[in-house]
Amino acid sequence: MAEPTILPDWKRDQYSPGGGSALIFYAIHGTFEEALQLDGLHYRTAGPPPGLRIEIHERENNPDTEFFISDYLGSELEAQGQEIQSAVLASPQCLMVLGEVPDPENLNYLRDTVGFVMALLDQGGIAVCDPQRLTWWTAESWENELFDPAIAVPRHHVIILTSLEENNQQLTWVHTRGMRKFGRPDLSIRNVPHKYFNNVAELCNRFIEHQAFGMVVQEGQEILMEGLPGGLYCHHKGDLDDPDFNNVHIEMIFPTA
Repeated sequence: MAEPTILPDWKRDQYSPGGGSALIFYAIHGTFEEALQLDGLHYRTAGPPPGLRIEIHERENNPDTEFFISDYLGSELEAQGQEIQSAVLASPQCLMVLGEVPDPENLNYLRDTVGFVMALLDQGGIAVCDPQRLTWWTAESWENELFDPAIAVPRHHVIILTSLEENNQQLTWVHTRGMRKFGRPDLSIRNVPHKYFNNVAELCNRFIEHQAFGMVVQEGQEILMEGLPGGLYCHHKGDLDDPDFNNVHIEMIFPTA
């Protein structure tokens, strides 16, 4: 489908080549019996971007769809409330939008995906499972947080998670999930003292924004930010199969006192 020139251009003003492929992976649960009516101008989409594929799975006797309603994602679905959970569990179909866009120079692939999924939610979809962010989106939250802003809003596509360090529960591990949607590494900040938590969260948000808009972080880059101590450096770690991120990541370790 040719892209209408009137569609807004989602630029990556900080783009440098050398990033990874952007991975799109959403599972929309519902009933998709009718042909999708896609108004490209209304939904701000040129359709599924090149490199993405659409798979429709019937829930009955299809183990692939069980992944989204079990374990952690199952508990996240339950947190959406009984009405949404029951509707998802009763939905006969799961439509998956997935694929990769090699080191994209702009974010138009994300614009197209957000609009395409919005159209699916308006025409039979109930809720969207976002395995990269470990999140469920209702039609309302997808519209309010991702579609209505009409811009990329990277922070809405990525989640910041925390847990206590196993070897010292006075310190916190702060890390992200979802940056692979932008073809960039996630973040891992180890041994964070409580008094620096808010500053580290702001550091994560800055990195999410800069990387989403194309920045490539150099190995060994030092963090110079007001409110944080010296001695924080960026090191590229991990691989795409790392279960904590499903992505490579940048690791920073707080210096010892």
